[in-house]
Amino acid sequence: MGSILWPVILLSFLWGITFIGTLMYIYLYINIRRRLFLAVTLFGLIGLTFAGSEILVIVLGSSGAVKAGLEFHRIEALSVLFFIPMCPFFLNEILDLGSKYKNLNTWIFRTGIALSVIFITAAFIRPELFLEFERHPEFTVTPWNASRGVPGPLYDIRGLIVMFIGIYTIASIAADIILHGKLRYLGLILAGIVIAIIFGLTDIIMAAYEKHTGLFSVRVISYFCAGLTLFIILSMISVMRLFIDQGKEIENSRKIDSLGILAGGLAHDFNNILSGILGNITLLIDKAKQDDPGLESMMGIEYAAYRARALTQQLLTFSRGGSPIKETSHIMEIVEETVNFVLSGSKVRPRFKVQPNLKNVHVDAGQISQVIQNLVINALDAVNGEEGFIDITFENDKCRFPGTSDREPADCIKIEVRDYGCGISTRALPYIFDPYYTTKDRGSGLGLAICYSIIRKHDGNITVHSRPGEGTVMTVYLPAVDEQPDTAPSVEKRKDIFKGDILVMDDDPVLRTTLERMLTHIGFSVTAVPDGASAVEAVKKSAESGKILDAVIMDLTVSGGMGGQKAAGLISAIVPGLPLVVASGYSDDPVMAHYGDYGFSARLIKPVSLDDLRLVMLEVLPVNNSLPD
Repeated sequence: MGSILWPVILLSFLWGITFIGTLMYIYLYINIRRRLFLAVTLFGLIGLTFAGSEILVIVLGSSGAVKAGLEFHRIEALSVLFFIPMCPFFLNEILDLGSKYKNLNTWIFRTGIALSVIFITAAFIRPELFLEFERHPEFTVTPWNASRGVPGPLYDIRGLIVMFIGIYTIASIAADIILHGKLRYLGLILAGIVIAIIFGLTDIIMAAYEKHTGLFSVRVISYFCAGLTLFIILSMISVMRLFIDQGKEIENSRKIDSLGILAGGLAHDFNNILSGILGNITLLIDKAKQDDPGLESMMGIEYAAYRARALTQQLLTFSRGGSPIKETSHIMEIVEETVNFVLSGSKVRPRFKVQPNLKNVHVDAGQISQVIQNLVINALDAVNGEEGFIDITFENDKCRFPGTSDREPADCIKIEVRDYGCGISTRALPYIFDPYYTTKDRGSGLGLAICYSIIRKHDGNITVHSRPGEGTVMTVYLPAVDEQPDTAPSVEKRKDIFKGDILVMDDDPVLRTTLERMLTHIGFSVTAVPDGASAVEAVKKSAESGKILDAVIMDLTVSGGMGGQKAAGLISAIVPGLPLVVASGYSDDPVMAHYGDYGFSARLIKPVSLDDLRLVMLEVLPVNNSLPD
């Protein structure tokens, strides 16, 4: 009896863990209805049947209930068949190897179901082909094999197919780890299936020694049973880890959304204040003479205002539902300028490696610059002020972005920022993108959270790989485009004098007055109104008098009144084709990002400088409305 005690205890322990895990995944599937949870649940049921039957075969054979034990041996042998279709079903839900791979797995799944039905039918109609209950007289009888049948050819074929599916599973998981680096979620599963296959091969080898003495004359238990059950348990752990991490990611997004409610309002109000400062100071600079003693001070104020404008863009990154204002750009130019600026004055030098024929990207240059700035600052902190290098690599690549697992890999740009500093601890690594999480004494915990938010809003992805003492690699993936960057008109070294009639609508009296002064300074006749309804009425009166306005500049958001978006539709109905310019401090609002879809001809992002105003006027007005000085 002692010889069967430890195998029964081991299998019972594995069965108990599998039972608890299966109950948990049944609960998850009932509440969430996710196919991955269904796959794990079915795996669990296979493991419970397999391990439970193996325990009963040993116990019943040892206690003399041989006939009942033989029935459970047949159930045990048949339960393994369902491993054949369930592996591809599970792999389809957890791996990301493309549509062709999914189609192949679907075919294997259906074929596995058909084979299972055939084998089960044969096992009952022609038992001698699968598992014969009559033992040969010359076979050795032991307490633990008394309830074992004699394998037929279908039993051996079943074992070979199961081994093939196991090796296929190993190759599939290894390929996904190599391609996508998902070792955190797939490492345990890979280890489990490798153990199961090794144990299964051990069974096959030992069965060869038992050929003349009878099945399980040498072995006490099926090693494959223990290995397969362990594989199922490790799969349950890995999927739960994935589920927990995805839950953290959702919670992370909720935190960022909460910050966005506050940040969006602060940025808008701050931009309105800055508009008055920046507009008036650029107007004063434009009027000042070159030898004006106050010119240098005015330019200092202008520079500070521009820096403040950049800070509001960081706040707007958290604005809930906002869209980046994207333009086709050379990513190398954006990154190189930002990196050189951040590292200026430090002992660290950048090393750029650029793949030839690097594709362009469609991005918000300011936001991407902010991402690179945060990554380089972190890299600089990691080397702790010592001399060294930061390597920045640019490559064309093929990527699958979040939410696109059913599509073929898309063209992307891969940007790696690599430092050789202290690295990130294994404990901290899962939390580095969480808002307010920081390992720095004076850190805010928002830098990488901002990066995460920006890259996701660009339909991209950001990953991290780090080892303590060896350094960190931050990798950014952005969708690539074949378009070339637009060349914007330059206002440098010219002071355009315009002519025409402009209507300005803004609910802030300071901004309204500032815009009126700026437009008057560059040659326009200006009418200013406080809300959308007044703007519509002014356009209507102008049209009735036969004096058509040349353009209308409207604030997007008006407190307690009609905003620019609604007013634009009404104005376009009165005067079709009238150039409409939308202005807002919510620079990441969808209307600002896709202004053409809402009936506008151009946009002004607050705070507005005199040069910003000139550029927009050059964009929307005919050439003869601008008279170069």
